[in-house]
Amino acid sequence: MACTSLHRLSEIDDTTDLWKVKVGVSRKWNVVDFETGKQILRVEMVLLDENVIKGGVCVYFLQNLSVSPAKGVYRPVQHQYKVFFKWDTNVKPVSDVRLTFPKFKFDFVEYNNIKFRYGDNTYLTDVYGKLDSVSNVMNVEKGTLKEIFLKDKIGTTLKVTLWGQAIQELPDDVVIASAGCPILVVTSSTLKLFYGNYSLSSTTATKIYVNLDISEVAHLKETNRF
Repeated sequence: MACTSLHRLSEIDDTTDLWKVKVGVSRKWNVVDFETGKQILRVEMVLLDENVIKGGVCVYFLQNLSVSPAKGVYRPVQHQYKVFFKWDTNVKPVSDVRLTFPKFKFDFVEYNNIKFRYGDNTYLTDVYGKLDSVSNVMNVEKGTLKEIFLKDKIGTTLKVTLWGQAIQELPDDVVIASAGCPILVVTSSTLKLFYGNYSLSSTTATKIYVNLDISEVAHLKETNRF
């Protein structure tokens, strides 16, 4: 298939490597060796196209991408396929970015629906909420952690455990200002069940955003049920 025109990410499949797309990088992270916790094995990212967009994101033309079915568990996005950069993948920055490109896209799960994901590790979980409290950094057998507690629009509390490098995703000034109830978006977490209570745990793909200009955050700011 000769791909001289641009294609949507929704059109991509594994029938060819000649896809040409115009995409924005929403977020990226390093996948590190689990044993050492330091060696970078690869870089992964979430890509967006103009079907979902609003500005403030780095945009590129990509051509000659290896495509394979998205298999396995702990996937950060719900797409049937994933793409890989090859030695001959062409990457060209786009200078004239239209405001139709979004910077962020999340698959939020409401707190009362999180329990239905237990036992299904196909996808990672994105949540948002008002920062209610933060623990001190703790050193345990499995490593270093910090616990944060978020509240949703009806006042339900959810614990999120940040491990290792994910602790750095929560800026100190946000912790200091926690009395002002900043609203956090926490991405790509896994679901845990401990003594009958559901909570989330960070992964190497976890990112934390503070007071984002998105509709969900704006709506939560307006609620007074805390």
